[in-house]
Amino acid sequence: MQYSLKITIRHLVVLLALLWVGKFKAHSQTDQPDGSVFLESLKAKWTNASKKPRKNGETSSVISHKKTSKKKVKKYVPPVLEDQVKTRLSKVKSDIELTYNKDVLGWVHLYTIRKREYTEEILRRTSFYFPIFEEALRRHGIPEELKYLPIVESALRPNAKSLANAMGLWQFIPSTGRSFGLQQNWLIDERMDIYKSTEAACRYLKSMNNYFKDWQLTLAAYNCGPGRVLQAVKKAKKEAKAKGKPFKRDFWRIYKHLPKETRGYVPAFIAASYTLHYYKLHNLSLSAPMTPLATTTVTVKQFVDLQKFAKALGEPYEKIKLLNTHLKKQVLTANWAGYPIRIPKNKRAFYEKNKYKILTASRQIDRYNMNFRVRKVKYFPEKRPKPDRRRKIFYVVKKGETIASIAKANEVTTTQVCLWNRIPGDTDTATEGQVLLILKPRKV
Repeated sequence: MQYSLKITIRHLVVLLALLWVGKFKAHSQTDQPDGSVFLESLKAKWTNASKKPRKNGETSSVISHKKTSKKKVKKYVPPVLEDQVKTRLSKVKSDIELTYNKDVLGWVHLYTIRKREYTEEILRRTSFYFPIFEEALRRHGIPEELKYLPIVESALRPNAKSLANAMGLWQFIPSTGRSFGLQQNWLIDERMDIYKSTEAACRYLKSMNNYFKDWQLTLAAYNCGPGRVLQAVKKAKKEAKAKGKPFKRDFWRIYKHLPKETRGYVPAFIAASYTLHYYKLHNLSLSAPMTPLATTTVTVKQFVDLQKFAKALGEPYEKIKLLNTHLKKQVLTANWAGYPIRIPKNKRAFYEKNKYKILTASRQIDRYNMNFRVRKVKYFPEKRPKPDRRRKIFYVVKKGETIASIAKANEVTTTQVCLWNRIPGDTDTATEGQVLLILKPRKV
């Protein structure tokens, strides 16, 4: 009995030792990325990205021309080696500093090993979205590497929605979207417009970087807001002063003072940049890429059923829906101002030639929808719009500034600044880092 008890205790000791070694080994291979809140939100976006597309405008008939085999073959998965990742990352040419550390390594492990199938789905989408991002980023004179930001934000899904009600590829919350001119109503949400949301994101990123002068801090501010970043800077500066150490304003110095989600945000962006550069070396495959499309816009003022519009145009409904993700409904009601509908560029001439037939077919209502009443709409010649006498700018509040001083510097009134930014009229204080919309008069 005593002998068997000794064996049992010995077995338990050996088992515990093995478990401890296994745990240590797993941890030494790659550290888990910090920012667990952000990781959970990213998982949710990636889960949506992996779902089979149905009515979201992305079907195999539009995107892919090859049938993939149902039989899954296990592929070789190269290990994520610390020295290798560090060396490769240092060779990536970038205007944004791509810092290497354990957090970044953890995200690389996530992209290339733990969530390979989601990364491959994202790779498939890059051929469609990246040319649109690159053109806009070049035009605004900001780094092209920012095209990787929507991977972190939305897994390259234009209809992605967060718990905070942020929408689209660039994840604008309603208020920020409106301040950058993105229309939102029961029919349209331009936060999901591929082109307009990209334009708004470029302007927003550029205005913040003009203030922070550091792209990693700008990315952090894009995630949690300029105010929170400035609060973190103040805390880190105070801490360094108390310890008698010099302080340099950068992301990693203020890291621990940032919200949990933001701590994982910049490392995830750096790891996404790495993964998209070296996906082949990690045996990630780019299969059935989405086909890039040159587009043009037509304005429609009458009632339109998009499905019938697509059929009359001779295009799959899924393709038209993909190009118009900002349209929330299948039908558009009559509107004197009109709705812009994006179509393939090579269909422009066909549309102009057959416009009457296409629009007539688009307003037909099937029997199952007999209760929907179509009224005759009279159209009047549009007045020529007055020339825009104001220039829209986004002003980042500096330390010590007030609403009155900002208004005076930009040649507008305090009342106007309050009205444009929905600030109570009796308020004159402004928070450092706050972004204000100013409609500055143009000098003739």
